[in-house]
Amino acid sequence: MRRRSRWFAALLAAAGVLVAPAGAEGQAPAGDAVTGHGVASFFGPFDIDAHSGPSGENPTGTASFDTEEVAISGTVNCLAVTGNVARFNLGGPRFAFFFQVTDNAGRGTPDTIAASAGPGNPNDCSPLVNPARTGVVLSGDISVVDATPLPTSKDQCKRDGWRSFGVFRNQGACVSFVATRSGPPRAG
Repeated sequence: MRRRSRWFAALLAAAGVLVAPAGAEGQAPAGDAVTGHGVASFFGPFDIDAHSGPSGENPTGTASFDTEEVAISGTVNCLAVTGNVARFNLGGPRFAFFFQVTDNAGRGTPDTIAASAGPGNPNDCSPLVNPARTGVVLSGDISVVDATPLPTSKDQCKRDGWRSFGVFRNQGACVSFVATRSGPPRAG
């Protein structure tokens, strides 16, 4: 029997069919992210690589923009993602740059970058109401990932709530994750 299953696996591999072992599951997204590089009107060449937990916790990464007026680069202070829109800030308490990017992939319009600068809390990623500048991505791409926040209480797993997270096999796996917080859940 064992010889036959090895033969079958070898046959599938030769045919180019990828088969995951029983019980193998995909990983859930690790968190929110905005990445991209290219050239945008007003902003010139840009490079963005920012990540955080699914609720904006522990932001990391950098961003740089080489405008005609000034070169802006720095470490990301905060990251907030809602759908296809990401907000992040660079700078310090005396002067900060506030960015909002929109990933319009597949929507028929180019990606956009909006920004404001000035005094303000560099850790506050509130939406930009009246950005000082807005540009469109002329070449390159911006990609925004909005990961589903994970449950923080067992009640969120009950009454089929575990299904809304999209990463748990069943209610028990969700409850176990909340109880132990042991690593990221595996997609079900």
